[in-house]
Amino acid sequence: MEYAYKMIELEESLPIRLVMHRRKSYSYHWHKELEIFFVLQGSVVIRTTKAQYTLQEGEILIMNCNEIHASHCPGHADAVLIVQLDLQFLKQHGYDFSQLSVQREQWVHPDTVAEIKRALAGIVLEMCQKKRGYQIQIMSLLYRFISDLLRKVPHRMLDQAPNAMSDVDFNRLNRVIAYINENYQLPISLRDVAKEEFLSAYYLSHFFKEKVGLTFSECLNQVRLQKAVELLLSESSRTITELALSVGYPNVKSFNRSFKLKYRMSPYRYKKMILGNEEAAGGRSSAPASVHEQHNDLYSDFILEKIKGWLGNA
Repeated sequence: MEYAYKMIELEESLPIRLVMHRRKSYSYHWHKELEIFFVLQGSVVIRTTKAQYTLQEGEILIMNCNEIHASHCPGHADAVLIVQLDLQFLKQHGYDFSQLSVQREQWVHPDTVAEIKRALAGIVLEMCQKKRGYQIQIMSLLYRFISDLLRKVPHRMLDQAPNAMSDVDFNRLNRVIAYINENYQLPISLRDVAKEEFLSAYYLSHFFKEKVGLTFSECLNQVRLQKAVELLLSESSRTITELALSVGYPNVKSFNRSFKLKYRMSPYRYKKMILGNEEAAGGRSSAPASVHEQHNDLYSDFILEKIKGWLGNA
């Protein structure tokens, strides 16, 4: 699957990369790496198949390896940094993070949250500044983060979960999600995907619902709505009818009904509310445009200022 995140590759010796959340929205996808969302400015809404989380500036969220999720930045001034950790090297110590699931719904002591934030902020700071010996310091902080995660954060092994997926199931689900993301503009159906997978529509329907927590139609509708919101806020010249048709809805009535059901207001009112809030807040981000557009400027005064602030307050 191709990812549209802006990635910052580092030396092969470091199992870490920094990523800027540079689009308004990302539809359902997953990564083999463990991800930590840092909200540097503004907010971000993250949806898994079971819950929705709204993070504000200074908050973090841990996304498990291979966990299906979607994300959306509601404002134009949002700046979200993501740390992706490839933890396969821990298998030699008996820890397989692809089979470990952090239980976000369970309470974690505030001191533990502060310690985890401090370790992660330290990693980002070292990566930005690249002082002598920074690779060693990064790995030291990474081990501290992993130790806190294993000792102080509620988690379970996926082989203890009733809906644990085999590699075959995981690859099949990956293909189905990819098919939705690539063809949402078209009048696709569950039968189309079942035919691609050489399965009966009945079997695929139950498989998808069991593994994702949504029906195929519900997932397709969420992807279409997410794409619609992105276009709604970025392309002022399109009419609502043109927008509805461009993301796969058969007509504007169907689109308006789905939109109101999810956002509790019409597309026009939603756009007016979001853009109105942007104008009231000054309409601009304090983050330099280069943070969103050029990867070389990821190591900027903006990020350093935010991260140093976290280290000072954590």
